[in-house]
Amino acid sequence: FLTGYLSELALSMDNVFVIALIFAYFHVPLRLQHRVLFWGILGAIVHATIGAVILLFVSKLFRNVGGFLVVLVLALVVFTYYSCWIVAASIKTARRSGGPI
Repeated sequence: FLTGYLSELALSMDNVFVIALIFAYFHVPLRLQHRVLFWGILGAIVHATIGAVILLFVSKLFRNVGGFLVVLVLALVVFTYYSCWIVAASIKTARRSGGPI
């Protein structure tokens, strides 16, 4: 627990320094820094939510396509199995009737 707390503290302080560098680089006035930070955090939350919804949709899509492929493979295996028996039975019938194969 202590290691996780210390690593989160270090990462949060890293973010403070990065934000300070960005504000200094773009010459953001002190009176506007709170507004810029607020809208940046709000934009990050919105983008994370949209990304989570897209991932949820894509995972359901992958699950549905995967299920379809499993059904398709099973149908192909069953069709191939029974078609081999049908061909073998028709060859036996042709041999018994004395006709050309």
